[in-house]
Amino acid sequence: MGRKISRLLLSFLILLLLLPAGQAQAAEERILIYNADIVVHPDAAVTVSESIRVVSAGKDIRRGIYRDIPTTYKDNKGNRVRVDLTLLSVLRDGNPEPYTTEKLSNGIRIRIGSENVYLNPGEYTYTITYKVKRVLGFFDTHDELYWNVTGNGWDFPIDYANANVALPPGATVSDATAYTGYMGATGSDFRTETTPDGIRFFATRALVAREGLTIVVGWPKGYVEEPSSRQKFLWFLKDNLGILFCLLTLVLLPLWYLYAWSKVGRDPRKGIIIPRYTPPEGFSPAAIRFIRNMGYDNKAFTAAIINLAVQGRLIIRQDGKKKFTLINTNEDKPVSPDEELIHSLLFSQGDELKMDNSNHTIFGTAGLQLHRKLMEAYKNKYFKTNSSWLWWGILAAFAFLGIGMLYTIKYGGSWAFVLWILTTLAVIVISIVFGKLLKAPTLEGQALIDEIDGFKMFLEVAEKDYLQWSAPPERTPELFEKYLPHALALGVDQQWAEKFSSILAAVSASGQEYRPVWYQGQSMRSFSAVGFASTLNNTFSSSIVAAQSAPGSSSGFSGGSSGGGGGGGGGGGW
Repeated sequence: MGRKISRLLLSFLILLLLLPAGQAQAAEERILIYNADIVVHPDAAVTVSESIRVVSAGKDIRRGIYRDIPTTYKDNKGNRVRVDLTLLSVLRDGNPEPYTTEKLSNGIRIRIGSENVYLNPGEYTYTITYKVKRVLGFFDTHDELYWNVTGNGWDFPIDYANANVALPPGATVSDATAYTGYMGATGSDFRTETTPDGIRFFATRALVAREGLTIVVGWPKGYVEEPSSRQKFLWFLKDNLGILFCLLTLVLLPLWYLYAWSKVGRDPRKGIIIPRYTPPEGFSPAAIRFIRNMGYDNKAFTAAIINLAVQGRLIIRQDGKKKFTLINTNEDKPVSPDEELIHSLLFSQGDELKMDNSNHTIFGTAGLQLHRKLMEAYKNKYFKTNSSWLWWGILAAFAFLGIGMLYTIKYGGSWAFVLWILTTLAVIVISIVFGKLLKAPTLEGQALIDEIDGFKMFLEVAEKDYLQWSAPPERTPELFEKYLPHALALGVDQQWAEKFSSILAAVSASGQEYRPVWYQGQSMRSFSAVGFASTLNNTFSSSIVAAQSAPGSSSGFSGGSSGGGGGGGGGGGW
């Protein structure tokens, strides 16, 4: 009798010791069964019904659960793919349950339950049904569903995970596999079972929190409608707005510029160009270059300084290979207003000015003032730049590129960045090209440009043609020097010099040393007209550019894994 009482007491004590452990296990919140019924439709849509049976202990699952479903993925090239998801129903224990949806960075969160309604501890079954499009893979030999059934983001362990896949009528499974484990794992803890309309997958072990089940099912082609190339392209643009904005920029910007050119950029009809032996009267070489090019550059500055030398207002002394000094002659010979302006600026601090960047302020100011003077005198009268049309295009293009960059940073792949960079470069090139095309001479300007082109024809014509012209001026060293600044301004200095090579060489050969009075430097005993013109055009011109720069301002079925495919996500309680 005593022994029986002892056994009863021992059993009671053991029961007391096991009771807390049993209560703790019962109170652990978990997913008991996670079952997904997946139906593949002939139109390539997929309906998914997830039945999730959970244990609530009033800890994390107090009002209900939430389910995160990704709708945005990256393809194998890093570009965004956005799935179309339609939520069909949300149930708890077979009855409609209140829910809200929230946008996530890569999908939606379905929060099931009510803010002010708390659940009693126990078991509940939540059923979420939704339809998705653009989740199937279409390959050369088969079509495929690659689907993350449970997702790898659940806060709770999953005791049992199953998935049933129903294919379109007539389709049979050609291949199937699955993956279990954490994101990226390739575990094979699963088994399959053929069904009349498809296949069923079973995880053969419990999944701990953050583990998942991913399935792959393939079937022959022809049972599911494959999207057309046009549809795929439209989806691609819709998903990757950064690329879309780049393409729109490449299309719309040239269209805008073409419209602007047709409105304001067409040049007046050119007249008949006939040779002229003298430049248009009253226009300096710098002005001729400015008007003909419809814009300013450093060659205009170079031509102005050389013409000042030819006119006797200064001397150019070459001190070394690339070293020059300008010397004021203090002669009061008349020159054009723009040349008078820069002469006064160049010698504002003395009668000698070294052409190096220690004097960059003087040269820079003189260049800017020459530009301003030419703009005031000739712009709008002889040509229009129509720059406002250009800037509207540039502003719109970079607004599009800015929006495109934001989308590219957030969603784009590596080649989307390459496209953005190429588009930016294309915008710059297109704008430069149309910036020139949009410039247009006025009627008066076109008549003047015709005269300039006639004079240019005289400067660049070959020697044999020159001699055949009617009463051409005699070729003398003085004529060579007189129009050399104009030839430099019009870019035909080499052709002009070639016509005088034999004349100047003959002067040197006769024992007379030819030396332009406005140039000091190298020995002129073996003077070459072509070499001299090249020195002025290249070495002297580059020295002017350098002299305008401040010091230091410039210098020289395979490959799959758990968590892959469509679907996925996870969830938790709230």
